[in-house]
Amino acid sequence: MRKIGIIAVLSLMALALAAVPALADSPHFTRASASTDGSGNLVVTFKEAGLGTNVTSEHITVTADASAV
Repeated sequence: MRKIGIIAVLSLMALALAAVPALADSPHFTRASASTDGSGNLVVTFKEAGLGTNVTSEHITVTADASAV
């Protein structure tokens, strides 16, 4: 389970570094974490800052694919 969380956090970091800011001041993640719930679902939480003053909403998609033995 810990490996899945590590993979998810690394995926979020890669996404944050690869994202091209469009009309943003200085977009960045202030915190991010990932874990699994009792059903094995991945739960990701984060806070994004620096989007500028004219941004009313931001759409972010998080996906992950992992397996464990």
